[in-house]
Amino acid sequence: ALDEYPMPDPVLTQDDAEQARRAAERLGVSADALPVLAALCRNGDSHTLRRAERARHTLERRFFPSAHLTTAAWLMALDWRDVTAFDQVAAEARQLYDQMRRDDPFRTASEDVPLCVLYALNGEGQAARRLDETMHDLRPVFRPRNSVQALAEVLVFAPEAGAQRTMELTRALNSRGLRLGRGNSLAALGALAAIPQAVDEVADQVAAAELRLRRAPELSG
Repeated sequence: ALDEYPMPDPVLTQDDAEQARRAAERLGVSADALPVLAALCRNGDSHTLRRAERARHTLERRFFPSAHLTTAAWLMALDWRDVTAFDQVAAEARQLYDQMRRDDPFRTASEDVPLCVLYALNGEGQAARRLDETMHDLRPVFRPRNSVQALAEVLVFAPEAGAQRTMELTRALNSRGLRLGRGNSLAALGALAAIPQAVDEVADQVAAAELRLRRAPELSG
């Protein structure tokens, strides 16, 4: 069956590399993105590159230039929408961004632009309001504030999880000797809270996975 899907020739030609370099210049991306661009060029995916360039130019009309616009542009390029819808997506993303700035001006910055684009692509028109409400519920329980915002941003995509379920999962994990309610682990806690299973079942699975990882010889020591 695999013969029906032959793997592309892995050899990268000089022409592929040159196309990737030019695409990187047009998109304003760093050298870190060159392998991805080269792979797209190697596989003849010029269509995605053109969509990304169009999306980047559209976003530049709404936002100040930054490296984060490229990430947002890729999200738009990989979406199913026609390029004619890009301006509407960018406009909705800007509205969400402005609302986030009004609600939390000191912690909303250019790195939030891709998130706003993702909200707009998913029709999350009330994302900014839900984000503010969720952060209000979480702040008395979790710290630091930056990590709380990361957790709230995840929960916007999973309103069925919510602050209450997240706190229940935190307690369930704590009772099993696991602490995911600190620092960078908060966003992961939000993703786990969104799993459509009973809180205790999720906690048991996380505890079992943690035990397997601790016993893995390649991770010991």
